[in-house]
Amino acid sequence: MLQAVLDTIEHVGDTTSDGSTRGKAVGLLASIQKFEFIICLCSLSAVLQLLNSVSECLQQHSIDLLQAQKLISALRNEIESLRTDEKWNQTLKTATDLARDLRIDTELQQERRKKIPTRGRFNYRA
Repeated sequence: MLQAVLDTIEHVGDTTSDGSTRGKAVGLLASIQKFEFIICLCSLSAVLQLLNSVSECLQQHSIDLLQAQKLISALRNEIESLRTDEKWNQTLKTATDLARDLRIDTELQQERRKKIPTRGRFNYRA
């Protein structure tokens, strides 16, 4: 499905005559085609699936307070189980496979060090 989204954004960028829309499409495409985005997408997917299923159950008219509490407790346990090294490695492998399928570079870029501006700093000697 992600390939369809990428194709659609690329099509909009290629066919629109509005410069603002084209710029937004190009920027969005560049953001989505980063490995960091793919990792976030894969890691949030599991959480959102859990939340959606619990949310649907909680919206039923026949649910009582005890069932709701059990569902929320189970949700918490499931989310905590996602925070293991094993699950992270599975998520990273899934993200790497997806990125390779989409021909996206799978190397994480090093964050640039931010320079602290020197202006406004004065050394006064008394």
